[in-house]
Amino acid sequence: MDVKLVLIILCKKTNATRKICEGSETDLNCYCGRVFVTHAFYGTTPPNPCTHTRKVCGKDVTLSTRRECSFLPKPPNCKEAVCHTSNSVMCSKCIDNELFQRVSGTCQRKCSWQDRWCWPGTCNGDLASGCSCSSGFRTYADSTSAKCQPEIKPSIESCLTKAIATDGTEFVSNIGPSKCSEQKNFYGRNQVKHFLVDLNFNFTINVNKSTRPAFVANELFGITDVDVVLETISVTGRKHLVITTQIKNGKLSIPQPNYNAEKFEIPVQFNLTQGESLCLTYRAKGGGYFVSKDVTTDAVKHIPYEKTENSMQLCYIYDREPPVFCPKRSNCPVEPVTLSKRLTTSSHITVSFRGWSDNRSSVLASGIESYTISVYEIKEATPETLMRDTTAVAGPYNCSKDETEVEIQLPEKNPMLYAVLLEVKDKANNVGYARRFVLYDNSSYIVKNDNIPFRVVSASNKSHFTWQVHHGSICFSWEYRFFNNRYKKSNPLRLIKSENLIEGIYDQISGILPVTGMNNVNGLTDFFYALIRNAGTVYFLEE
Repeated sequence: MDVKLVLIILCKKTNATRKICEGSETDLNCYCGRVFVTHAFYGTTPPNPCTHTRKVCGKDVTLSTRRECSFLPKPPNCKEAVCHTSNSVMCSKCIDNELFQRVSGTCQRKCSWQDRWCWPGTCNGDLASGCSCSSGFRTYADSTSAKCQPEIKPSIESCLTKAIATDGTEFVSNIGPSKCSEQKNFYGRNQVKHFLVDLNFNFTINVNKSTRPAFVANELFGITDVDVVLETISVTGRKHLVITTQIKNGKLSIPQPNYNAEKFEIPVQFNLTQGESLCLTYRAKGGGYFVSKDVTTDAVKHIPYEKTENSMQLCYIYDREPPVFCPKRSNCPVEPVTLSKRLTTSSHITVSFRGWSDNRSSVLASGIESYTISVYEIKEATPETLMRDTTAVAGPYNCSKDETEVEIQLPEKNPMLYAVLLEVKDKANNVGYARRFVLYDNSSYIVKNDNIPFRVVSASNKSHFTWQVHHGSICFSWEYRFFNNRYKKSNPLRLIKSENLIEGIYDQISGILPVTGMNNVNGLTDFFYALIRNAGTVYFLEE
């Protein structure tokens, strides 16, 4: 380039070995470095070896001068630089065009195989600083790296859990679908021998392969790790870790977009106490890797992604206490089960059963699941005792936990004493019982035995019990004169055998038709009489 040099202040005179000559490059020992001299005017001593003149230099150095800036520091990662001013150095060439790109006189890192993959994502202008990761990924970009890490968590598609008791009884987290979101904590009244679980996990990430950069050869996402944590939780909430079982190890297996573990068995080797829980936590990790490729050497290496985690906990709660009637004994109905009629000539009656609840908090107790009403005949056990038959003759009438009243129909067989049995079942299959008795009779009647007269037994037998000859009490007798035509041989008013599962208020211990039986004579429970004077005045009427 052409430059007019006037060297008075900026440059000191050169020595004999550092000549300034027209038509050649010269190191001026100035801030600008080496320049190509087209005109040189010197007035230095010794005489200028080029011009032999003693002219004074000017002060102007034009900006069009070609400058190499050899002694100034270059920008980072710059191979060649130029200067525009004495304190401004601009890079003209970076050290590696595969890794760096010139931007405003500097060398900026490009997205590359050197910790700046930005995948899956895009790099604005090919620059690592312009990294923008795809949806479902978060961006990590700074001066040392540009990476994309998953934000999506693995999904737990299925986690159907069965608790197998020592006697083979099964308790299931959900009777319906195995979808994990449909599973709930479940209850049982048996000790657990082992769990059987059906697990399915999914971690699928779709990548637009058409935008994959040359320095990323491949990628794989999937479930990397699966384990099951077994712990106990006491009624006070205290947790105790029992065992952690690893089903899939990310270090020993490749990621799988869909992973199944069917009928996986988890043994249990201890007993629970009332209200205690056995909890299984299913944990799945999703991640993967991509293959980084050095495009200059074709060398490859696996780069792992950070893992995300998801979990689901299901608990088996040990509940061996049956539902009870009115546990707080306040503001409750009179009886655990109430019949609209106890003595009836109609086969239709209403049964009510309000006031029942499970015997603990809503968390520890399984809660009432259903009510069932069944009707049984009361038959003779001994000549003095009756008992409930074992076969139901009506029902079962099944009611949900929110129904507390039901209309039932008794069998047409009558007269018959029936037991109406209420079963209250909780979700752990514990059952509370209550029963009441109803006498259905629209066919029997009272019979008078004409062979046994009604007479005044305190009167003289000589007058055929017509005249009383003393002034003592008058005594009337009608013993064996009256009886119920059906009850004389099959009396429903006798004592009824108690049952072990139905005690106290849950049985009919008072009122009409109690288990203790009713006082009666040949099926008759009440007699009424009146004294009438001279076939006119009624003096009193008594039972």
